[in-house]
Amino acid sequence: MAALEARMYYPFVTAKNMTGFGADHGAMLRAFSRLQMILVLACDHATADNRTAIDRDGQPIVHYRFTERATAAMVDRLIGPEHFLAGVTSISAAHLMGGAGMGSAATNSVTDSWGRVHGRPWLRVADASLFPDSLEINPYLTIMALADRVADGILADSSPA
Repeated sequence: MAALEARMYYPFVTAKNMTGFGADHGAMLRAFSRLQMILVLACDHATADNRTAIDRDGQPIVHYRFTERATAAMVDRLIGPEHFLAGVTSISAAHLMGGAGMGSAATNSVTDSWGRVHGRPWLRVADASLFPDSLEINPYLTIMALADRVADGILADSSPA
């Protein structure tokens, strides 16, 4: 699925996604109040190759390439797969989801349905990490509901019996 969303962004988000450098980039940013942006939203599901790693100096390194499914969702008669080039195409992530999914056991999930990390009942997760995969919609209400549920579980676990 891909969608177009017309909207205004914070100056730093706009600056990091605009083309050009130096004076040309500065001139475009001076016109910020008159800019209109279109965001192409594409849901790209998790793959083993798309991950974050740590280099020898302890710094995070993001390894990411569009999946064929995500690229296909964004292709039309003017934009082809050849436009999605590693190190050239500007990518921003929004609504990150998954990574500590809920489930019944440590063999198939990171947390239980109350956000408790399996094997570490004192450690809780209360954000979009709990999702097993992308919702393919804005997740804010679901995140708030899950955080509220996790908070209820903390209260229940800390109340005297």
